[in-house]
This record gives sequence, C-alpha cells and structure tokens, in this order.
Amino acid sequence: MRAKRKELGLTQAQVARLLGTKQSNISAYERGVLEPGSVVEQRFAALLAVSVQTDTHKVHIPTLASQSVELRDLLDSPRFTESTTRDSLILRSLIDSNDRFASLDGLAEQQLFLMRPGPTGEHRADVAFAGLAVHLTRKAQLPRVPNWTRNPRLHLGEVWFMGLDERQPLARAISIARGVPALRARGIFLAESNLESV
Repeated sequence: MRAKRKELGLTQAQVARLLGTKQSNISAYERGVLEPGSVVEQRFAALLAVSVQTDTHKVHIPTLASQSVELRDLLDSPRFTESTTRDSLILRSLIDSNDRFASLDGLAEQQLFLMRPGPTGEHRADVAFAGLAVHLTRKAQLPRVPNWTRNPRLHLGEVWFMGLDERQPLARAISIARGVPALRARGIFLAESNLESV
C-alpha cells in the first residue's frame, strides 16, 4: 500500500480522506499492524484504478466515503442537535456531493467517488447517500449502480420531505412531482433542482 501511495504522490492523510478513513489507519495498514476490512480494500482498489494524472490527485476531490465521515463528524457535534439543523447539514452534504461528482472526468474517478461510504450515525443520511449514488450513476449513464445501494436497510420506513415542514404544501407537491426518482424510491422527497448549488 505504501509503495502505491507514494507512486501516486499522495500523503497518508490524502489517501485516508479519499478512502473515508483515518490517517492513523492508513499508517497501521502500511506498517502491517492492521489489516484493512473488505470495504477499505475495495475503496483502495478503486483508488488504484484512477490514473495519476486525474483531478482526484491534484485537488483531492472527496468521495462519498469522505463526505460521510465529514457529515458524521458534524452530526456528532453538540452544535447540531436540532432536527432542522441536522436536516440542513444532510441536504448541504448531498448538494456538495452532487457538485463534486459533476466535476469528475473519467469512469475510474466516478467509480471511486461512488464506493460504499461508512455510516454517518443518522439513518436518513445513509439512505440519502445511497439514493444519491443511484441518481448520480443513472445521470452519468454508468453501466450499473453500486452494489452497496441495493441493501434493503437503505430505505426509510416513513416518508421524509427533505428540508420541508408541514406548512409548505406547495413545496411538498413540487417535491413529489419533481422529486429525484432514486431518492423517492427510498422514501425521500426532494426536487431535483434542490440538489443543485445556487
């Protein structure tokens, strides 16, 4: 792992960010003190498939795995205990992920980006990431959706109108009519236009 990381010109911290893990874990893997789990191995294999000349290595574009780690850290913060604030964080993370995916050039970068993220500690966020991964896959016309998105637990038991409350019936109707199909299928209603940065 160390030789390949150095060949790619990446630091341990950069690899950790791309793989959605800690720098200390990368160090332990390289020293042979710790064995990576199958998910981290899959993410690393996807990283190896990315060419050294891509933007991923130049600007270190996050992956869904790194986005989920950042979101988990924010959701764990005592500043974000209110439900509406947490929903807003999840929505901002989806918008950021959507934007970042749109800036990727090649299939290898896209597949690395879409590797299975770790849990955020918020089931609705995990479901939203799965729905977004399916949406991005279809939008980019990739050959198939990531296998991890097929997990039956990555669906909500009750409907969630992301970012909306009961007093916004028109906005709810728009979310239903113009909702992202991959999110809607999981119980999340969000108009596709709300995924775009303003």
